[in-house]
Amino acid sequence: MHSKTLIQWALDKLAPCHCALCGLPSGRDIELCLHCEGELPWLTHSCGQCALPLAGARDAICGRCLAQPPAFDTCIAACAYTEPISSWVHRGKYRGDFPSLRVLAYLLRRALSSHEVNLPDLVIPMPLHWRRRWQRGFNQAQEIGREITRHPQFTELKLDTRLARRTRATTVQRELGLVERQRNLRGAFCITRPLEGQTVAIVDDVLTTGASANALALALKAEGAGQVDVWCCARTPLQLK
Repeated sequence: MHSKTLIQWALDKLAPCHCALCGLPSGRDIELCLHCEGELPWLTHSCGQCALPLAGARDAICGRCLAQPPAFDTCIAACAYTEPISSWVHRGKYRGDFPSLRVLAYLLRRALSSHEVNLPDLVIPMPLHWRRRWQRGFNQAQEIGREITRHPQFTELKLDTRLARRTRATTVQRELGLVERQRNLRGAFCITRPLEGQTVAIVDDVLTTGASANALALALKAEGAGQVDVWCCARTPLQLK
């Protein structure tokens, strides 16, 4: 074996990935080193129901949830939707960058561990309409959910990719405000079987206004779900529109 190849082989064995932020060997199987992980915009104070970033105590309920509670019961979000999280989301969703999705899955898994969540009966990815999935080639939420349920800590979880379907190709949500998003999503989801009191966790990459998660939670509860939680990698600040 050539000396350079041997050195590269040894480096790959010792440090299989390099950190996407600092470029140094990460020392683990994701592109994020421990130092840069500590510098990320972790959500340490957020609404206990919708995970909106708050300045007050952890798990307090925000004014919007007090006035109009969402259909989902809780939301756990790993980080605020700022750099570098937003770049990982964009690369994973629109460029098919699976290493970025693995980093996002790791961040969500760490957040779930820190909250000591009660494991649900089912985990489902936020569904894409078949046309959008065909164009993209994958569902980023499904890839994140798969990474989480493969981890030894969460092997008891069941990822169900067929329970929920998106029945309408809705307008791209990022172009709409809250009211328009809610109107856009009416009747957009179909649940394929009764749930009989089961607890369901919805996995997604980003929670923005919560309109998609709310519409899906309504559909799940209409089929008998006893509790619906949302697990997302990132949460945006308050949307004013």
